[in-house]
Amino acid sequence: SQRWRFQEPSEKGDIGGKLKAASGNLCIDAGSTKPLLFACMPGHDFLGQRWVLHRNGWIEAPRYWADNGRKKLAARCLDSRPFRDVELVGAECRGPEQASIVWEKLWETTPLETRLLQEAHSAKAAKAEATKSGGQ
Repeated sequence: SQRWRFQEPSEKGDIGGKLKAASGNLCIDAGSTKPLLFACMPGHDFLGQRWVLHRNGWIEAPRYWADNGRKKLAARCLDSRPFRDVELVGAECRGPEQASIVWEKLWETTPLETRLLQEAHSAKAAKAEATKSGGQ
């Protein structure tokens, strides 16, 4: 059986540390679609070998991006009992609704510009309402 050690982050403020083989210089690397063994990379800016140990026992590779945002990897966890891959199928939008399929949003963000526009509209509406109710 393989033994592993968790190496604490090398720099203050870093998220996660490395999972190193007890013997040799191999680390678990999550820089691709599936984790693999790779030579441990020195330095704190190599994100593919970062792992976070959670109190509930999860071992997570936090989400990150590379290549100026062109390569994005979602957060992933190591699993001692993985399930088989699920086949993904493209479908019309109404089909999943009728079949009661539940969707999970990943990388859900609201762009800064959209947020600012929404806040400006809300402030304008609140001001108009205050003027309207104050004038009566």
